[in-house]
Amino acid sequence: MKVSFTTCVGIVLLTLIGCSSGDKSSTPTTSSVSLVPPTTQSGGGAPNPSSGPTSPVTDADDDVVSIPGIPHASYFDLVDAKAGELALIQNLGTSSQWTEIYFVKWDGSKFNWRGRFVSALHTHANEFEYAFADYNGDGFYDLYCLKTKNTNTNSLEVHILDGRSGYSRFLLHTGTPIPLSSGHIAIEVGDTNRDYVQDIIVMRDDPARQPRVEVEHLSGATTFQTQQYFRRTILSTNVGDNYQLLHSGDINYDWVTDLFAIKKNNTASGNVEAHVLSGAHNYEAWILNKRLPKAMTADDTQDYVLIDFDGDRVQDLVVLNKSAGGLTIDVISGASGLASFIIKDVAFQPSL
Repeated sequence: MKVSFTTCVGIVLLTLIGCSSGDKSSTPTTSSVSLVPPTTQSGGGAPNPSSGPTSPVTDADDDVVSIPGIPHASYFDLVDAKAGELALIQNLGTSSQWTEIYFVKWDGSKFNWRGRFVSALHTHANEFEYAFADYNGDGFYDLYCLKTKNTNTNSLEVHILDGRSGYSRFLLHTGTPIPLSSGHIAIEVGDTNRDYVQDIIVMRDDPARQPRVEVEHLSGATTFQTQQYFRRTILSTNVGDNYQLLHSGDINYDWVTDLFAIKKNNTASGNVEAHVLSGAHNYEAWILNKRLPKAMTADDTQDYVLIDFDGDRVQDLVVLNKSAGGLTIDVISGASGLASFIIKDVAFQPSL
């Protein structure tokens, strides 16, 4: 059954496997990590006292989307693109009044449901960024809920939900040395220094702070209390909705992660463009400026993630297209130099 909703939602794609730093690299291993907890949960855990109210909220700045079988699905996170799995994080309009997580799997022609989980995180108006990684080494993906707005500590906060428990309890609540700001923050999680501990990568676009985008790594070994890497890039701030920043791709195979700035709007070519800064050169040199085979849109209706979608060990660019009618997914081949599609305009209509 397809249900349309008039409430407004927004969608963000994030990479959910490890990534390497600007000066060192690591090769993430996912084969031993369980993507879906062993049982489907039907109830949430205790609320996080620092995270705000548990009553339903709305956000008038989000986009209206209709999702078959899921009301108000706000975030779509890739869990393991090689296996074709997606995690759909619903942060508004849930019947439980808790953030809910849905897992679906791509079988080559369509998406199929794998499970639904009611988490211990309250519903909220897009105050969090999300990433999946195994925080405590128990073999299950945990959900990193990174609060970027309205925190009690006035800093970026890290709240981690336990994957083994079906996301029904928290493993960690902590503030960080990164203060809140009026600018945009993009966040990813990965082992940046090969110490087998997941770190947090923060990309800050804050023109009130300084005129260049900054990349900063927070050490997982110190529970995200110390800065282990910092660089100021040559990319100007105030990119706003024109760009999406990604820090999970090595485009020139030098074992150093590069910074991708995907220009979605207002391009001279009329298509989406990929502009890549070299991690080996501390983000001070461009190594790619390319027109992609994807038409740009007039507004912020596309989201992107870099991940190996087809298992050829080359990272592909996955595009989530959102509209009032629902969602479609494109995958642009990394092996083709981001010149051709692997799949194009696949409707998101999971079989229930």
